[in-house]
Amino acid sequence: MSTATIANATVKYAASNPKDYGNGPRINVLTTLPNGEEAKLWGNADDQALLSLKKKQSVQLLFDGKGYKLVEAQASSTAPTATPAAPAPSKTEVGAYIEQMTGLYAACYRRAQGALDGAPESAIQAAASSVFISTQHKFDLA
Repeated sequence: MSTATIANATVKYAASNPKDYGNGPRINVLTTLPNGEEAKLWGNADDQALLSLKKKQSVQLLFDGKGYKLVEAQASSTAPTATPAAPAPSKTEVGAYIEQMTGLYAACYRRAQGALDGAPESAIQAAASSVFISTQHKFDLA
């Protein structure tokens, strides 16, 4: 007989779009445990507990000897709108992020410049900024 244990985890990826794996539409959330192990949480497409989880949110999981399950209602017992504060990023992390975003913007600018050959600089900048922002959103880079 195995003992159930509680583990803290961080949401790595919020709920996926529902997919039908043969038993109706299902969603999943990927979490990371402190030791780096990843735990996937599965639920029905309308599972509000899983749907409410956000990237980088701290959660508690129950390991029942077979898999992990979300320990519900931990946030609702304190403040429903409160989310735990993320630790402050280091200067190295900030620098790496700036480097990554600068490279992304430069790539967007070069593409806009090529596509809008002969257009005014303001139009190229506007197009590059729009593509940059939409790319950040599409790939969750913001």
